[in-house]
Amino acid sequence: MIRLPVLDVTAWSSVAILAAHPDDEVLGAGGIVCLLAAAGVRLRLIAVTDGEASHRGCGDVRALACRRARERAAALRELGAAKAEVIRLVPLPRAAADRKAAAINCFGSQLEPRERGVGPVLPAGFVRHFTRDYEVLFPVRSS
Repeated sequence: MIRLPVLDVTAWSSVAILAAHPDDEVLGAGGIVCLLAAAGVRLRLIAVTDGEASHRGCGDVRALACRRARERAAALRELGAAKAEVIRLVPLPRAAADRKAAAINCFGSQLEPRERGVGPVLPAGFVRHFTRDYEVLFPVRSS
């Protein structure tokens, strides 16, 4: 039996958790969030969305986003992580997203089918993934 090493996350001073929508941080790392909060680790939750698209065609999108943000706050309190800093990513302006898509299309060598019936280096689904209306970056601040 292979055993993985145990990682002591409580020794860390600061942790950032990336969540696509409210509840992902709890589903994916709720237990670790609880441990980190109890150890006094600085927690930053980077929220890609407020979950506003989770119930397509079902009413007021803004009201749903507010509700899901409140639910996230309640869940963080339940985990003892009420002091976690929640950072909401801002969607790209449509013009920037359109220009990015146009720039990606400049790479014909990657987008066109290759010789002998081999598909493109960057398949359509991959390109769609990178032409969403948001990007995720992790800035590093120097001390």
